[in-house]
Amino acid sequence: MYTLSKIANWLGQTCDKDCPISFFSIDSREVEKGGIFFALKGEKVDGHNFLEEVAKKGVSAAVVSKEYVGLNFGLRLFYVDDVIQALQEIARRALLERKTKVIGITGSLAKTTTKEFLYHVLQSKFFIKKSEGNRNTQSTLPLAILNAEGNEEYLILEMSMTKKGHITNLVQMAPPEIVVLTPITICHATHFQDVEGIASAKAEILAPSAKFAVIHETSISYKAVRKALTCDFAVYPKKINFEIPFQESHLRENVAGVIEVAKYLGLRDDEIIASLRGLKAFEHRFEKIVHRGITFIDDAYNANGLSMIAALKNLPNPKPGKKKIAVLGSMADLGKYSDAVHRDVANVAASYVDLLYCIGDHAKPMVEVFEKMKKEVLFFSSYEELKSRLRVVAEEGDVVLVKGSNFHKLWKVIE
Repeated sequence: MYTLSKIANWLGQTCDKDCPISFFSIDSREVEKGGIFFALKGEKVDGHNFLEEVAKKGVSAAVVSKEYVGLNFGLRLFYVDDVIQALQEIARRALLERKTKVIGITGSLAKTTTKEFLYHVLQSKFFIKKSEGNRNTQSTLPLAILNAEGNEEYLILEMSMTKKGHITNLVQMAPPEIVVLTPITICHATHFQDVEGIASAKAEILAPSAKFAVIHETSISYKAVRKALTCDFAVYPKKINFEIPFQESHLRENVAGVIEVAKYLGLRDDEIIASLRGLKAFEHRFEKIVHRGITFIDDAYNANGLSMIAALKNLPNPKPGKKKIAVLGSMADLGKYSDAVHRDVANVAASYVDLLYCIGDHAKPMVEVFEKMKKEVLFFSSYEELKSRLRVVAEEGDVVLVKGSNFHKLWKVIE
């Protein structure tokens, strides 16, 4: 149980109130009565401006910057040098009090799908929880720890980064005993000179706490990963010798990695087979939706070069005489590699789709590739124009892939 006095102690402060704290939040829209609010200051929003709102919703306390000089609105305020660091420290101390073991997942793609698949398989054997949605950042991962029940045998945490040192911060807070390292590619490249630098930042998850690692066959090729490895490990994908509910190569790879973790934790083949029954793609992650005879592949959760190519190569065939259409949004955070990666994807797309529809300025090199090949392509400056065109062109029997970086929210095209 968390109390105000315990949290104060963890922050090196004192508090004479011993009331319980039931919920932790950084978003004023998500707070609950009896919870504690962390007033983060971002580029666009300052959490300190929402203290009155959260107080009216019944929040007991807030962690604020020592520079804050406003009213407390009846809240118990804890003044700290850095609100995010305070949040991380509270999560670290909370996890130290538990017997819960951490499974950490990172990589450039397939983190969330691997996490969801792993949870599906392991929950048949263990009392286990996972970070919800994309709570994998410096400010959201601590919430996944603090809002868990606390008596889990395993907690599966997805860990993301945009800069060197980000994953180190996360593993210091939640040291993983088991690590899964998915494929590494050009992603969040703005702060890195090359892919080896990205691999080095991802390899931070291979902390001394790790007893076992499951590493994708492409990721083990990076020097930084091999150098960081100090524990036993398995490389995936390996041949799967039993039935699984996917034919798509990239989803089968995700399952192969999950199987290695399951075997390490003692699950027998028959237990793994049973746990795989009912496994399906998750929302916006190569999710198949048939509407008016058109097969939409909603893979719009996020995108980078490798995941774009994997999606294109695994598209189902349309009905005879019908077509494949790719609706692709630009990919973000590619830095100096942006044009080259978009061109690489377009060159692959040319072999797999009949029509290409693009949106987002960084996607314009894809249009240039298709135009040079004299293949049908259109660039759209608005989502409404894109949707209108798709309504006219897509016919019964067609297959339509919808994929792009998360900020596009391209699933709305399907909706």
